[in-house]
Amino acid sequence: MKKLLIICLFFVIGSLSQSAFSQTPQPTATPADEAEVVKISTTLIRADVIVTDEKNRPVKNLRSEDFEVFENGKKQEIFSFSYISPTSPGRSNMSGADNLGLQNDEDGLSLKEKINIPTTTKEIDSNTIRRTLVLVVDDIGLSFKSVGLVKKSLKKFIKDQIRDGDLVSVVTTGGASVLPAFTSDKKQLLAIVEKLKWGPRSRGGADYYDPIAPTLLEETSDARGRDIAGVREETALLEDMELARKNNSAVGTIGALQYIVQGMRNLPGRKALVLFSEGFSLSDSTLRNSSNSDIDTSSEAPKPSANNRFGSEAPDALRSLIETANKASVAIYPIDPRGLQYLGMAGADEDIRKAFDRNFKPGQTDDKRTSRDSQFRQSQDGLRVLASDTGGFAVLNQNDLDVGLEKIIDDQNYYLLSFQTSAETVDSPKDVFENVEIKLKNPDLKVRYRSAFYSPESVESNNSSLSPREKVGQALAYPFRANEIDLHLYSITGNYEYGDFVRFLINISAGDLEFKKQPDGMRKANFDILALTLNEDGKPINQFAKNFSFSVNEPTYKNILKKGFVYVLPVVLKKSGVYHFRVAVHDSETGKVGAAAQFLETPKFEKKRLWVSNLTLRSVSNDGTGTVDAENDKKMFTDTTLRHFSPPADLLYGAVIYNAETRGDLSPDLAIRTRLIKDDKVISETPFEPISIKEQKDLKRIDLAGNIKLKENLSPGNYIIQIIVMDKLAKEKSQIATQWVDFEIVGR
Repeated sequence: MKKLLIICLFFVIGSLSQSAFSQTPQPTATPADEAEVVKISTTLIRADVIVTDEKNRPVKNLRSEDFEVFENGKKQEIFSFSYISPTSPGRSNMSGADNLGLQNDEDGLSLKEKINIPTTTKEIDSNTIRRTLVLVVDDIGLSFKSVGLVKKSLKKFIKDQIRDGDLVSVVTTGGASVLPAFTSDKKQLLAIVEKLKWGPRSRGGADYYDPIAPTLLEETSDARGRDIAGVREETALLEDMELARKNNSAVGTIGALQYIVQGMRNLPGRKALVLFSEGFSLSDSTLRNSSNSDIDTSSEAPKPSANNRFGSEAPDALRSLIETANKASVAIYPIDPRGLQYLGMAGADEDIRKAFDRNFKPGQTDDKRTSRDSQFRQSQDGLRVLASDTGGFAVLNQNDLDVGLEKIIDDQNYYLLSFQTSAETVDSPKDVFENVEIKLKNPDLKVRYRSAFYSPESVESNNSSLSPREKVGQALAYPFRANEIDLHLYSITGNYEYGDFVRFLINISAGDLEFKKQPDGMRKANFDILALTLNEDGKPINQFAKNFSFSVNEPTYKNILKKGFVYVLPVVLKKSGVYHFRVAVHDSETGKVGAAAQFLETPKFEKKRLWVSNLTLRSVSNDGTGTVDAENDKKMFTDTTLRHFSPPADLLYGAVIYNAETRGDLSPDLAIRTRLIKDDKVISETPFEPISIKEQKDLKRIDLAGNIKLKENLSPGNYIIQIIVMDKLAKEKSQIATQWVDFEIVGR
């Protein structure tokens, strides 16, 4: 195993079939002599439609004849019809603790939880995804109070609602430079939520709204008992400056959402984006800034300041976002964490004391309270428009965020219908269809859908126009979208003398690359590997880019067509924490791009707690093939990245045990227990057996090796190997460490 830890970069060659993904054919260009011919083309439009009853519950038993579709007032025939219900029975990622009578660990999980039975999970692909959710926390649009409520609600939602088949990502608007990886792993999602925090860039302060307070000139005027010139102008200037700041911040929120929605474009099915935000106004300014002569700008109302020359860019940005969301089939569900608010005079307002002063004039604070009330209500207007025009709904004035999230999850049941439209245009098929109306014959039911629909050709045209550099850049930014080259990722985290590290194993499907046959009989491919590692703040801490000219002989080429080849990329980490890894592979010959991403949380080695590294796997068939030889490491890495095995075989595993306890002259006293798990059930298990430490050179980094027999009667499916290491010299609360890895049993 030590050999693994000191390797730098190399290729590993092996053998299991991976299917190739062909490029999408490009549309044929229109001949020049047909450019002015009026044409009628038929386009198939797909519409996702939500139907609810009078109590806003989803209705599931409708048929196509219950719907009517109209375009420009003309009834259209429904071409296809189906009901999509993403709800699947859920189960915890960790369940079924065994009874070893261990005490709780004060630093985190109980020791019982540490040795729970992991749930067998399937590899995420487009066929197993049932719900795609992006949970967006508008950290540049939330107050300090709201951030705490959102964190609490998200933690509960992740623990109770995430299911197998869910594809979930948590992202903030202030850190949306790279879309985080999608996962259904609750531990990973909770780690991201734990890092959420309020920042001074937010347009929200400590509370939901700032208390009413007098300006400097108002304080001076009150102290002198008479009006001072410039009081109204000062108030207007301060309001204008604050309004400009909030408008700019709102454009930042919308821009981040635009980026996130673009990253969801090629994800399968109807997607939901849940936005936690205190909203933004769509009006250019307050009423006092209007040029309408009917508006009263008398003595009590502050007149526009001399600096009031700005206009809000939010409406235009929002229109662009709605268009992008509708093209990408993304429904947006805003949640305002402020809940139901009282907007009258509050105890936090400094002016409230003036109500009991003998110089107080009735209505003296009305202007500021009216402005605060108006700004609060206007901030929700943008959320309403965003929801209604993308097919979602806004959760406003709701004090229980958990209830709002539950309603959104229930809303992911929808009808998918398509209709053919005849679009008459001058030089090309119509792209956007805005005058579409979908009705139900039952008047007691409610129907909800997008404000516009787009042709498939319009959606695809955005991708076809990208340059190779832009294509690779998008693959790194949105790794789930690029699948022209199949990639499998696996990470091995560890610690050595120079610090913490991660070795990323990148398995590249050779069948998706162009291997040209050379005059000397060799096969040659030319491709680029680009990788990016980001910390929890979304900032890159490591970048890698290299071009490879890879030549193999014909037998080796046939071999790697079956199992691909592995590139090992080491990344040194300065500290423990949460990281995102992105990798893209670009074929120089065909222009194909593949990408993959992985989220990982590294252990805190500095705490010197017992820990077991990620497992490596290698199969040894009972017929003697695959035995230990010079190609051992190559086979280990290919087996570890793909994890597809055929019984009967011995499955060899390897790991490193860190920070085993030593006392005086006593050497580490360790024991191991192994489990083979399927469908939450242990199908084989060993008792605790001692771990030999003979010939170990570093007792703080102990190499571990073992095997589990895969018997011939094992049925195909997904399995887990779990190892439990016990340190008998450690304190009872920290004497257990576990690690597990999933794999699949396949037929020969």
